[in-house]
Amino acid sequence: MPKGICNTPCDSNKCVCMEGFYRNSQGKCTKDCFSEPCGSPHATRKQCGKPLECQVTCLQKSEPRFCKNLSCLPMACECNSGYVLHYGADGLPTCILPTECP
Repeated sequence: MPKGICNTPCDSNKCVCMEGFYRNSQGKCTKDCFSEPCGSPHATRKQCGKPLECQVTCLQKSEPRFCKNLSCLPMACECNSGYVLHYGADGLPTCILPTECP
């Protein structure tokens, strides 16, 4: 199967990337996730990043205790130092300065 092409569709008309590939924002399978932008200009894609629920937010001032035992996520975006995660009115996560928290 050519690189970047999804393998056979499975349940609910979804298709899955082959092992070692990740789905990018255009819906294509790629190995190069570092070129894929994060949803926030103040976030950086990490080889092994924290899950969203483990990042500091406007409401959650420190990492929850349960996160200490969680595995990191491959190619996850994390807020840059000095920024916190915030879910805007559109429900999407973005990174803002703590002074901008509502």
